[in-house]
Amino acid sequence: MTIQSKGACDACKTNRWHDQLSPIGTNVTTDEGMAGSTHYDFLQCNQCGSILARYEDKGLGKGGPFFKRITEGFF
Repeated sequence: MTIQSKGACDACKTNRWHDQLSPIGTNVTTDEGMAGSTHYDFLQCNQCGSILARYEDKGLGKGGPFFKRITEGFF
């Protein structure tokens, strides 16, 4: 499947969850020792093709989930 994109959709530009996101790739967890850990998974927008990282920090003073469009700068 090829997504014909005219740039990032409004929801992806604002780095937020929306119903056009589908999981892709493999989840990653980083271990920061006593500070906790961060869990990452990756999502692709079926509408515009943007790829977002969804991450959640676990440990003291941590939070989430947060979203970051990692295709920013490409389109």
